[in-house]
Amino acid sequence: MTRQTIPAFRLFHGPDCIEDCTAPDSSVAAGAYTQEATVSMRLGDLVATLATALRGGYLWVDDFADDEVRVSEDFYQVLRAFEELRTLSQEVC
Repeated sequence: MTRQTIPAFRLFHGPDCIEDCTAPDSSVAAGAYTQEATVSMRLGDLVATLATALRGGYLWVDDFADDEVRVSEDFYQVLRAFEELRTLSQEVC
């Protein structure tokens, strides 16, 4: 029996949220909410964990499918270019 290596996460907490970050903020229009607390992590850790979860068919991945993820502009451009090339190569085949 082999033991699977679990990646060690390095989480970097953003600014401390003293109050509930999802509670309405008086400085925001009625009905709006402030941004939820977030953490940063290495992309390699995120990809490895998600790949394992997807291969294993874990349903919790679907729970977060509509969540937004913030990426740098240059990384976004690389992802867009990759998607365009992938689409073009599928049309040619």
